[in-house]
Amino acid sequence: MAPNSSSVLYPSSTPSGDATDFNMDYYLSTHMPLVQKTWGPHGLEGYAVTQFKSTGDGGKPPYLVQCVLKWGGDDCVGKAMGAEGTGEV
Repeated sequence: MAPNSSSVLYPSSTPSGDATDFNMDYYLSTHMPLVQKTWGPHGLEGYAVTQFKSTGDGGKPPYLVQCVLKWGGDDCVGKAMGAEGTGEV
């Protein structure tokens, strides 16, 4: 089984242009450990979180945060998404 990864991107603004409110402390201390606990048994091997502060020219980036989920194989994502309890994360 070949490893796989998937990305989740959180935009810096809503479709109407309002800035989004993103709680990085909650995301790292509560949300992502819950994701690992819930999806780990289904093949989630780990994750990497990147926070974007600005563009190269000092402007506002289109995304605030990216999370790359690292899976044990192609079928793991489907198993995790179909697992009970995934609505908690």
